[in-house]
Amino acid sequence: MNPAWKKFFDPPTLAELAGLGLRRSQLFDGGALAGAHRSSRHGHSVEFADHRPYVPGDDLRSVDWKIYGRTDRYFLRNREDETTLVCHLLLDASGSMAFAGLGASSASESKFDYAARVAATLGFITIDSQDQCSLSILGGRGLDLPVGSGEPQLQALAEALSRSQPDGEARIGRLVGEALLRLDRRGIVVVVSDLLDDAETLETMIRQVGAAGHDLLLIQVLHPDERSLPLQGTTRFEGLEGEAAVELQADAFAEPYRQAVAQFTQRIEQSCRAHGAHFLEMTSDQPLGPTLAAALHRFYG
Repeated sequence: MNPAWKKFFDPPTLAELAGLGLRRSQLFDGGALAGAHRSSRHGHSVEFADHRPYVPGDDLRSVDWKIYGRTDRYFLRNREDETTLVCHLLLDASGSMAFAGLGASSASESKFDYAARVAATLGFITIDSQDQCSLSILGGRGLDLPVGSGEPQLQALAEALSRSQPDGEARIGRLVGEALLRLDRRGIVVVVSDLLDDAETLETMIRQVGAAGHDLLLIQVLHPDERSLPLQGTTRFEGLEGEAAVELQADAFAEPYRQAVAQFTQRIEQSCRAHGAHFLEMTSDQPLGPTLAAALHRFYG
């Protein structure tokens, strides 16, 4: 078995996610759009599949004028191959993702390695549903992977992730905005990141994803030490993205820090909810299978 495949596609984890997947939340005339996500495992392939709302820039030749006459609203006719779900995986590879804990816990898995396994797992269940996925490495050292499907895409996904390294200073909100310009098909954008950016920039990012016609699943991955800050006494903090080192009295700083982290996370979650996006908090010590299974049931069940 290829080492990259074995690293990212864990059979027990995938077994816990069997039958689960991502789904778009499009609307049609106020109700659910039947057939918005076609699976080639069901029914027969036909050229015409369904409709979707018109978005500025779409080809007017695909407008269904009969529906326009009835509703005075523009809808486009989708071909069957256009209704295959596309999952765009955007993985944060900035320097902060290399964090692997404080003191005794520093031997644990880094945030980046954990986040890469999250992205790979979601890519697997997408392709297992006979849909398609792409990969964008945001910052760091790694290569993007264009939209593809089938086992060759899974192998390419595992190889791309195994060769990626977190590195350098990066602003995740800006990098996601830049990545959106490279996505030529609408789908579900999955951002896996520690979200170490200012809240205003992240809120702008959330709006940008929706404005570009995508659904958003925003996954925040932190090391448990980043939530609890288990330190005592005077401590020197050194940044992973070029920030100046500071010394603080950890005992006095810990509780305000934990409150600030909780408030920040709550603000981002509320922004996601307000814009129809899904938000998932994860820490790098959580088992992938049960955590993702519970989230997919909650979001798409």
